[in-house]
Amino acid sequence: MPLVQPGESRISTAQKIVSWLFRESELSLSFVEWAKLFSATIIKNNHQFSKDFFDALSQKIRTSFEDPNLSNAKKELILYNALSYLAFANPQEDQIITIKGIDYSVEKIQLTSGWLSAPYYAYGLRALTDQDAQSYLIFQGSTTPSDNGFLAGLLADTRPHGTIGAQLYSRGQEEIQQWIDEEHRRTQKRVVCTGASLGGAMSLHAHIHQPNKVDFFVLNPPSLTSREKRIYENQQHDPSTASEPRILKMVSHIIDPVWSLGSCYLPRGTMVYRHGDNDEYKFLAHARSSDCRAESFEPQFVILESNELVKNKYWKSLKPFLFFGVLILHVIALPIRVMIQVTYEISHLCAKHTPPSAEEEASSYSRMINDLPTGEKKNLDSETKPAHITSLFPEAPSPSPAGTAKELNDDSSVQKNIQPFRG
Repeated sequence: MPLVQPGESRISTAQKIVSWLFRESELSLSFVEWAKLFSATIIKNNHQFSKDFFDALSQKIRTSFEDPNLSNAKKELILYNALSYLAFANPQEDQIITIKGIDYSVEKIQLTSGWLSAPYYAYGLRALTDQDAQSYLIFQGSTTPSDNGFLAGLLADTRPHGTIGAQLYSRGQEEIQQWIDEEHRRTQKRVVCTGASLGGAMSLHAHIHQPNKVDFFVLNPPSLTSREKRIYENQQHDPSTASEPRILKMVSHIIDPVWSLGSCYLPRGTMVYRHGDNDEYKFLAHARSSDCRAESFEPQFVILESNELVKNKYWKSLKPFLFFGVLILHVIALPIRVMIQVTYEISHLCAKHTPPSAEEEASSYSRMINDLPTGEKKNLDSETKPAHITSLFPEAPSPSPAGTAKELNDDSSVQKNIQPFRG
């Protein structure tokens, strides 16, 4: 379904990219659009482009679930691909996205400190309009130089020992598991983790460490190794949940180069869908979704039968050299990162010690009063207010008992008792 609705004349750059990612059209950008895209991904993050990208993905999710020509399997594919791409749209705290008619709020979960590289975030989605709805946790894949977590992602990709993402997961393990525990306890449902590439690896790590609380739907992830196999098999699996339906799915292009950067291990029960053509460019195939158009073939998931480990000796020998190069980048970037972080800490400290203005105190006092029970509000009088708040919000004269209901319902009567606010 096209991203631009009838009556809309202009297709934004973000909408064109989303359409290309979902294989609905070829990527056709003007010179100016290419220049802006290069600047936003390589030089400096463009907040407007990030917002447009977020909105285009939100629209893609919404229109797909409204399309009667799409099967449930394709809607599911679109949803998790869009959520995986959403992590690259720099989601902001409390930003809203609608999934299956339910509004979700974004919660940013910082997994790295920000001293050695820009912080790497995971993004939790908590339902607002249905408190029992399943929660989602999105992990970002390896990203571009202008984005948060660029160097942290490279470090996680190239660590000589262990699989991709293991080091990054261990850095944020406490925050990840705490958020999952809270959402599982609140909703009594498993959290669905999703992500593409490195984000898919992080989702798999979350599952093998908390298999009873985490499901996953991952896109083009690197496979896990014998280390993760041992961790998973040593976990206590709840037998009472064995018969419950699970979302344990992996989607990968048949020529995806990232899958083999491990030992081809996945947790038991994983359902796998391989798609695509052999003549496609490998790295573009890694970035794009499977074809989810109504006229395309239906996705066929099969349960992974064999967990035989196949080690990639070439990648294992190459990683130390790549890791050394990433460390050099960290050394070059360290003085800049330290200056940025020190500036941030100082500004944050100054903001905490700056006394609030009279208007801010008045607003805080009003919110406090509104949160009190009715009986306690009646016990408060003007003597409990600070003098400057009383001057900002003078008491209105009390209406006579006989005319209370009438006067409170009479807009003109109320307006006469409101003094003009002069900030």
